[in-house]
This record gives sequence, structure tokens and C-alpha cells, in this order.
Amino acid sequence: MKMFQYIVIGNKGKPEEIWVCEHCRKKHAGQSFDGNWRLIDKSSSGNRECAMCKAGHVLTEEQLAGH
Repeated sequence: MKMFQYIVIGNKGKPEEIWVCEHCRKKHAGQSFDGNWRLIDKSSSGNRECAMCKAGHVLTEEQLAGH
């Protein structure tokens, strides 16, 4: 699964880096348009946990091979 890294402005006004899955990225698309989220990286490999849905998205070898 594709993962996206954003810098977001937290509740206390401090920027923090989070990773979100493709589903949550689409679900929260409005956040990036109003300037609260700024995309800084994308990844389709490795083990990452989505900061929004808290699901761990681990890619299998089949997904990495594009099957």
C-alpha cells in the first residue's frame, strides 16, 4: 500500500511528521488543501503505521512485485 508522509500542524501549533495510508489520505484530502498538511514524502515499501487509522500496512512480496 502506498504511504504518504506529511508535516502537520498539531493542536499546540507545533509541526509534526506523520505517515498516512492511501485510504486516509483520500478521506482527509481537505486537510492538505487548507494548509494544515504538507506532503513531504511517499513510500510504497517498508513497514509503516498509519497515524489516522492506526493500521500497520505491511507489504507482501507479491505487492512489491506488482502482482
